[in-house]
Amino acid sequence: MDPWGYSTPEIERCARVAGALARKMGKDGLGLGNSPPATVWSADKANVLASSRLWRKVVSRVFEQEFPDVELKHQLADSLSMLLMTDPARFNGVIVTDNTFGDMLSDQAGGVVGTLGVLPSASLCGIPGEGTKCNGIYEPVHGSAPDISGKGIVNPVAEILSAALLLRYSLGLNEEAVMIEKAVEKVLDAQEIGGLGLRSGDLGGSANTVQIGDAVCRVLGDMLEGASGAKTGGLERDAQMAHPVETHADENKVYEAKLAKSGAETGPHTALPSNG
Repeated sequence: MDPWGYSTPEIERCARVAGALARKMGKDGLGLGNSPPATVWSADKANVLASSRLWRKVVSRVFEQEFPDVELKHQLADSLSMLLMTDPARFNGVIVTDNTFGDMLSDQAGGVVGTLGVLPSASLCGIPGEGTKCNGIYEPVHGSAPDISGKGIVNPVAEILSAALLLRYSLGLNEEAVMIEKAVEKVLDAQEIGGLGLRSGDLGGSANTVQIGDAVCRVLGDMLEGASGAKTGGLERDAQMAHPVETHADENKVYEAKLAKSGAETGPHTALPSNG
């Protein structure tokens, strides 16, 4: 008996969202429509569960008929879990799976990057990118963490990146979403590769919630000022520069000078002074 039940319509819905996300994301991960669709990995236990055999059959059919341009790969969930730790870049793209496997793999992804505090989430009520408004609930993937409530030390990155997902999937503002993501990247990246190197406690640093949030806002503000007179094509080209050394190294001296002028230090083990 296999009580792990999924109906064909439920699986079709999940597969269609995965295919649409892959097209929207693109292999470059920017979602600007300048690259082929991202790869979709379908995780199941077709070697054990009858429901997983149905899952694999239905997902394969949906992609063959509706998303022939999207590369689909099947992987047993336990095997994918192991490979996610040893070779996470292999799964750059979209992972589609059922609720139980997804719950475990998403937490494991937080371990790969060091913390759940940088993982956003989107609960969508439709399929993004179909020309209609796609409503959703956007929030950090982690829970409420009542043990640190009110202490001002929570990592705000997941919440900030959730706003980027809202812009991308519900509002269709892909370029604006990329700018938020690049601002977060700038703040978190080590100084050696052109970032500010600010980290909250869950990432081994000492910056608090306000300091990380303010740093992201300052970087984003400067990016928006710099792009205000640029044409869309130039903005897209800047967003596509994948390596942080190329996009941030020259700018870093400007940000460091601003911070130094205010008497602040930066680096992996220091934090900006609190505003209050």
